[in-house]
Amino acid sequence: MTLPQRKSQATATQVKKKGWEPAPMAKPESIETSPLIEETAQPTRDDDEYASEGLTKYRWHDDLWLRQREQVVAGESPLAIYRLEPLDWLASWQGIGKEKISAWQSLDWKALGIRLIPHMADLGFTHLELTRSRASRASKQDAVNEDTVDATVFANFIDTCHEGGLGVIVEIRVLQEILSNVPSEQKTGAAAPDSALSDNDRLASLLDAIRRYHLDGVSLADDTDEAGGLALMSGLAQTAPDVLLIVDASLYSSLYKRLPTVSRLLVHNAGWNRVMLEFLSEPPDSRHRRYPALIDSFSHACDAPYLLPLTNPGARHPWLARIPGDRWQRFATLRAATCLMWTYPGKKLLGMGTEFGQDRPRQADQSLDWTLLDDGFHAGMLRLVADLNRLYGDESALHGCDGEPSTVEWVVNDDTTNNVVAFLRHGAEGTAPLLVVANFTPRVQRDYRLGVPNMGAWYEVINSDSVFYGGSNVGNGQAVMARMTASHGYPASLDLTLPPLGTLLLKQGDWPA
Repeated sequence: MTLPQRKSQATATQVKKKGWEPAPMAKPESIETSPLIEETAQPTRDDDEYASEGLTKYRWHDDLWLRQREQVVAGESPLAIYRLEPLDWLASWQGIGKEKISAWQSLDWKALGIRLIPHMADLGFTHLELTRSRASRASKQDAVNEDTVDATVFANFIDTCHEGGLGVIVEIRVLQEILSNVPSEQKTGAAAPDSALSDNDRLASLLDAIRRYHLDGVSLADDTDEAGGLALMSGLAQTAPDVLLIVDASLYSSLYKRLPTVSRLLVHNAGWNRVMLEFLSEPPDSRHRRYPALIDSFSHACDAPYLLPLTNPGARHPWLARIPGDRWQRFATLRAATCLMWTYPGKKLLGMGTEFGQDRPRQADQSLDWTLLDDGFHAGMLRLVADLNRLYGDESALHGCDGEPSTVEWVVNDDTTNNVVAFLRHGAEGTAPLLVVANFTPRVQRDYRLGVPNMGAWYEVINSDSVFYGGSNVGNGQAVMARMTASHGYPASLDLTLPPLGTLLLKQGDWPA
C-alpha cells in the first residue's frame, strides 16, 4: 500500500457508488494557468466561437447532487472536509520543458480526480477544500502565466467529484487566481472577486463563479475586512443558501450580531487547533499545565457553528513531529487526539497528510510521502480516519444538532493528575448515548470509574489503541456492565481500563438504534 489506488483497483466502498467514473469531457476552452491549475498536456482550441462562450457548452452530470444539496439540513448532517493542496498532493520528478530539466511535476486535474476521488471515498470524507500552502504560493508566484489549461478541465474535476459523492469548497484566494487568469476574450461572466473591486462587484463575481463551476462552498481569507466580509456573508445567505461559507473566528465574532440567519455558515476554530497542539506538544508528565486551557476551549464548542481543524500550522511542521516521546507514543497521541476531535461537537477539517500521519518535513512543491503507508503505524492511522468517518456518519449523536449544548455533557473535566477527559454525546430522542474518554498519559489507567446515565452493557465502538491502528490493544473486551453506583452526578457508573495515550468511544447497548 504505497499510493492512492486507481479506479481500476476500486474497493467495495467505491463499487457502491454506482457508475462512478470521470465525467465525460466537453469540448475544451483554454485559459491561462494559475499556480493552482497546471496541465501537463497542452489544450486544443478547434474554434474561437466555442472558447468565447465560456463553460456554457460544458455538459454537467451533477443534477442529482445539486438537488440533494438543497435538501441537506446543514446543522444535522455529517460534514468532514479534507484540505487539499492540489500541487503537492501527489507529484513526481519528471523532465519538463525543451531542455528536460528535472523538477517536481504535479498531477493535472484529470489525473488528480482519478487518484483522489477513490481515496476520499475510501476514507469517507464528504467534502474537499482546495487551498494552497504559503510555501507553494511563494515558490510558484513567478510561474503563473507559463502554461495554459482547459477551463473545462477544472469544471470536469468538480463534476467528477460530485458524481463520486464529494463536495468541493474553494478558498477565495484560489478562486481569485483561477478567474483572474481567464483571457479577456473568454470573460463572459463577472470579473474575478479581487479585493480592489467594490463589495457589490465582489459579491457578483463570487456568485458568478459559484454558478459557473457548481461550487459547494467558499472559504474566506483570514484577512477579510469587516465591511467586505459582511457584504459577502449577507449576500450569500440571501442568494446562495445551499452553499457553505467558511469564515475566520475573529471575523465572525466581530460581525455575528449584524448577520442574518446563515444556515450553512461555518466558523474556522483555529483557536481550538492551537490549544490542542500546545497541549500535545508538552511532555505527558507536564500536560497538566495545559489541561485547563484545553477544557476551556472545549467548553465553548457550542458557541458558534464551529469547524474543528486538525491541520498543520505550516507545511514544514507536521503535528506528529511536534509531539514528544518515542515513535510509538507520538503515533498513539495523534490517534487519541484525532478520535477526540471526531467525537466532539463541530464539523471536521483534516489537513492532507494528517490522515496517515506524515511526520517528515515536506519541502515546497514536493508530494506527500505516500511510501510511508508501507509502515504499520502510518497505515493504521489511515484505517482509524476511515473508521472515524464511518462512525461519524452512522451515529446521529456525533453529527446531529452540533450547536445544541444539550447534546454534550461533561463527565470528567478536572482530572489534571491523569490528564483524562470524558464526556457524553446525545443524539435525537430514542437513540443511544455515547461515552467518550481520553487518557493523555502513557500509563494504563485500570478500574477508572466514570458516571453514566444508564444501566446495562456499554460496548467499545472505537479504541484508538486497537492493534488494527498500530496500538497495544489495551481495552475492555466485548462489553462493560454498568453498576448501580453513583459517580460524577450520574446514577450508574462504569469501571474501565483506559489504554495509554488512547481514546475510547463506548455506546450504551440496550437501545434500538
